[in-house]
Amino acid sequence: MRFPGIELSPISWARKFNSILILGRKPQDLSTTNSQARECGRQNDSEQNVCDFRASSCRPFYGLANSIQFSSWGLRPRLYAAACFAGSELFTFACFAGYARTFCAKPVRVAIHQPQYFPWPPYVHKVLSADIFVYLDSVQFSKNGVQNRNQIKTAQGPLWLTIPVRNQLGQLLKDTKVADPRATRKHWKTLKTSYARTPGFSLWENELQQLLDRDTEFLTEAAIASTEWMLNKLNARSQRLKASELAGVGGEASKLVASICHALQATTYLTGAGALAYLDENDFAEIGCEILVQEWQPFTYDQAYATGGFVSDLSTLDLLLNCPDQALDLINKAGSWVLLQNR
Repeated sequence: MRFPGIELSPISWARKFNSILILGRKPQDLSTTNSQARECGRQNDSEQNVCDFRASSCRPFYGLANSIQFSSWGLRPRLYAAACFAGSELFTFACFAGYARTFCAKPVRVAIHQPQYFPWPPYVHKVLSADIFVYLDSVQFSKNGVQNRNQIKTAQGPLWLTIPVRNQLGQLLKDTKVADPRATRKHWKTLKTSYARTPGFSLWENELQQLLDRDTEFLTEAAIASTEWMLNKLNARSQRLKASELAGVGGEASKLVASICHALQATTYLTGAGALAYLDENDFAEIGCEILVQEWQPFTYDQAYATGGFVSDLSTLDLLLNCPDQALDLINKAGSWVLLQNR
């Protein structure tokens, strides 16, 4: 069924007579993992919102719902509601044109970035700000970047913690192997020497040892594990996924990012300013996804070895170990988001 000039996404809605709420989507999307995180704003069971086609009370209208043609399913669908009341002969079908949020779904903020080893605070702020964060492990490894290394502070000053890798031309991040499986074991000894007297190390010494004092085969294994450990300490609530596990995404640069956003039904994409060099606004406009750009205000905090002066741009690990109670607040205050069009 089509209405002139509009695309139809059905929502069957009723609050009486054993009716149910249905969030209209492509039928093939109903069973995918990617959509589950966004159903009913994730946890609206108390409102008895059921986002599937279990229309046992409205079987006469099930065929009508299935007959509606779905076209160019976007992230801000045009909203249509159908109210069906079991036990009565009344069937009301109301159409509302224009972009709108569905009753059952919330706006979805998506952020995407290559995995990094103990990344710095702006990276962590991006994860904390997102509803869904995607580890972009399906692109090539970047030599001399920070995917396999980051800095901490020692008595002698800043020091790189580096995981040596076996890198071949064109090799994907997810396939990049560690050249020295004992690398993180060595990092554990360095951290123990450098941070033994910090408040965070006293809290998490055993956890850090379990995290690092083991052999590692793949770079992404160590990088994601280090990031997840820090996010856990910061009570991050975002859902985290790997790009290599998402079906139906592809392309390069801007189109790859936009395809991931589309697959996750993102309404907003969170990006750092550095990515603006390759992002194409049109790729996101086509899927109804706005772009927010991160703005970052550097800050200072109490560090070990204060006589050596404050060292900026270190791993978030340095912040967590020195200021475990203030770290989250400092990160949240330092970062903000602005619409791309307003920059």
